Amino acid sequence: MKLSKENWPVYSADRRRARIDPKPAYQRGPVWSQNHQQLFIDSVLRGFDIPKFYLRRVNEGPYDWEVIDGQQRLRAIWGFLRNEYPVSDDSDPVEKHGIAGKNFEDLQDQLVDSFLAYELAIVTVEEADDQEVEDMFLRLQNGMPLSSAEKRNAISGSIRNFVHGLAENNRLMTDSVAFANSRYSHDEVIAQMVLIEMHGALPQSATLSLRNYIKITETSMRIPLLQTKLSES
Repeated sequence: MKLSKENWPVYSADRRRARIDPKPAYQRGPVWSQNHQQLFIDSVLRGFDIPKFYLRRVNEGPYDWEVIDGQQRLRAIWGFLRNEYPVSDDSDPVEKHGIAGKNFEDLQDQLVDSFLAYELAIVTVEEADDQEVEDMFLRLQNGMPLSSAEKRNAISGSIRNFVHGLAENNRLMTDSVAFANSRYSHDEVIAQMVLIEMHGALPQSATLSLRNYIKITETSMRIPLLQTKLSES
């Protein structure tokens, strides 16, 4: 694995938006509330230090990078630049300029310039295999802890794809379940069904539903039968 560091001003991160994949297969979707986004933007406007962004160089398809860590922060920046939400109503002035309740387009020119010029610390990851990237992703998620379903989704393999496919396409999930598929909650139900089918019951330890669960099911001869059974349910 090769790591290199550089700084991107916010305007460069925005200009490269179409070439950055914010949600590769191991990533979770957007989870920050508007309050969380507003607090982050307030920090940038004040010039506070923020954590590094980790991007994997991919150079395939439409993307040149995929986000290992920093997806929520990038989405917050991109959304604020497009006036999707304002600064918090209770934000104090920055350099005597009022920012409370303002969208990006309403900020003073001096604040617009400083926001666009704010430098993001970028760590680019190259020559890394999928396992190394997935391990890095799991280690870096200390800002908002991952749910067990999100951790399981971060580990590649056919069983992960099988679970995710059923969660998105099975009629039980799409038509009958009363709760939304937030943070892979539908995947969690399907994964529990897999564990019950494979072992006769759910394991006492939730940690078994991560790597051990995937290793066991990937090597089982019953997977084709299990796929057929759950696909028809």
